[in-house]
Formats: sequence, C-alpha cells, structure tokens
Amino acid sequence: MIKFTSVTKKYKDVTPLENFSMDIAAGETAILSGRSGSGKTTILALAAALTRPTSGNIEVNSKQTAKLPEEFASLFRRESVGIIFQNYNLMPNLTTLDNVTLPLLPTKIPFRQQRERAFALMEKLGIADKAKTIAGRLSGGEQQRIAIARALINNPPVVLADEPTSNLDAKLTENLLEIFAGIKAEGRTLLIATHDKVVTESGIADKIIRTEL
Repeated sequence: MIKFTSVTKKYKDVTPLENFSMDIAAGETAILSGRSGSGKTTILALAAALTRPTSGNIEVNSKQTAKLPEEFASLFRRESVGIIFQNYNLMPNLTTLDNVTLPLLPTKIPFRQQRERAFALMEKLGIADKAKTIAGRLSGGEQQRIAIARALINNPPVVLADEPTSNLDAKLTENLLEIFAGIKAEGRTLLIATHDKVVTESGIADKIIRTEL
C-alpha cells in the first residue's frame, strides 16, 4: 500500500532523507518514530505526492507517484490520501462544516450529499454541534477533530498524520488514539509521524519505523 524503495530527498544544503526504504501493507498502522529533523515530515510529504524524491521509487495505493505531474498528483491526493496536518491547516474564518467539505468542492458529488457525508463524520467525531461555528473560535482539540473529519471526507484508503498529538494534552491524546483505533478498524492504512512516546507505546501500531540516520 505504501512502499518506498531507496528514496533520497535533497534540498540545496540539506538531505533530510537518504536511501530510505519501507513497506506498509494495506490495512496496517505504522508509526514513523524519530527525533525532530529525522525526516518524518518529509516521508509524509513524499507519500502524499506533495513533493517528489530526488531519487528512488514510491508506490502508494498501487500507483507510482515519484514522477507524477502536479495535476495528476492533485487527483491522486483527492482520491487516495487523507492528510492530518500538525497545525491542522484549517480555514479559520470558515465554519466547521465548510472546512470539512472543502476537499469535496472539486468533485461532482451533489451539495446535499456533501453535507450529509460531512455531518455523518462530524457526528462520529463529536463535533456535529459545532457545524456552524467559525473554526478559529474552537479549542485545539475541536480543531483537531475538524482536521480529521476533513481528512476522511473523501473516504481515502490511506491516512497520513503528522505529529498529531503535539498540541494536545493527555486526555485529548487518549481521545485521538481512540479515533485512530476506529480508523484502523475500518481497514484504512494509517501512517503516523510522531516522537510522542504515548503514541508509540500505545499498541496501536502494527510496526514502528525508526527514522534516525
């Protein structure tokens, strides 16, 4: 489902990833574990086709993504990948409902069905009562749930999460792990980048991939 083969990513003065390989099967939950700067976020960006490798091969959901042109990479993300960003990346002046349905706007799904799908997810995540609330006025935990709902709205087979507990307290971290367990139970492939021992020691992962060079 997610396979990296001898992947290197270089920038001008930095090489965050060098000759990196991993293989995550469909339905597995994997954790990228390592200190800050060890390449975890780069791996997620590469898996989502948000950037291209300098060398090596990447296969996600049976698609070779290393050299995808941007127009096809955007379609790939829309159809195959849900991304939970570390800082949520919400539109703070839009409502919860509008944030959740944003990924559906380029699709041909009727507006009514978009709303029904969004409300079903928000109900599941306990934020349906915040549907008309401006996202920027909500707590960090509520914004995290909006970000998760947005990541799942297209029913992606692959979900990527970047340091998802970095802004959460112990209780909210526990709640998030329960949500991830639900995502795992649905048969999705889940890749979590974290240096939080609470997550790595929670037992949610089928495998832990160390990113230190």
